Amino acid sequence: MQRFAQQTGFMPTLDQWASLIEAIKSNKEADTEVAAHIHAQAMKKALRPENEVAPAISVYNPRGETKYPRPKPTHIYMMARYPICDPGNYDTVMWSEIELLNQVRPGEYMVTKADGLDVKVLVKTETDAAGKPFRTTLFADGNGIQDDEARNNWGSLLQILSQIVIGERPEQSYVRYQTIIDKQRDELEALKAQLATMPQPAA
Repeated sequence: MQRFAQQTGFMPTLDQWASLIEAIKSNKEADTEVAAHIHAQAMKKALRPENEVAPAISVYNPRGETKYPRPKPTHIYMMARYPICDPGNYDTVMWSEIELLNQVRPGEYMVTKADGLDVKVLVKTETDAAGKPFRTTLFADGNGIQDDEARNNWGSLLQILSQIVIGERPEQSYVRYQTIIDKQRDELEALKAQLATMPQPAA
């Protein structure tokens, strides 16, 4: 049974047209599949001539990873012994979190816990032989995150990073990031509405 490679252009080749005519003449079931394939590809190209690439919209990047890729982590990040993200694995890390992680510097910082208590958080960065950072650890001494109960008494990673990098308290971060989230939600809804109005290719 003769099959065809998927075409990237609008028009089938002369050989394909010839085969299509033969398929119609012979009226074989397998050849009808070939004819349907050629017709579907031509219709799909006519309705949506641009290359179809999924926008990769998610809660981690509401603007879509395809057109607006998140920044890449510069090296490995940990929270005590728990991985946060690294250059090879940051699919479930938000854009804002990556931006802040890339700005974290070693030192001691006062951070507000979920119960309102301010505590000291130690941040350490390890470097390679060339002096380039390869791993940064928040809560490097393990204090405040040594068990599940202690970990659950912290706010979000975004809030912790905001206080370390920018010095914002949780209530300040909440207002600022809620504004960002609302804007991104509006952009996402606008994209959904735009996609809903686009013509769909024939199956």
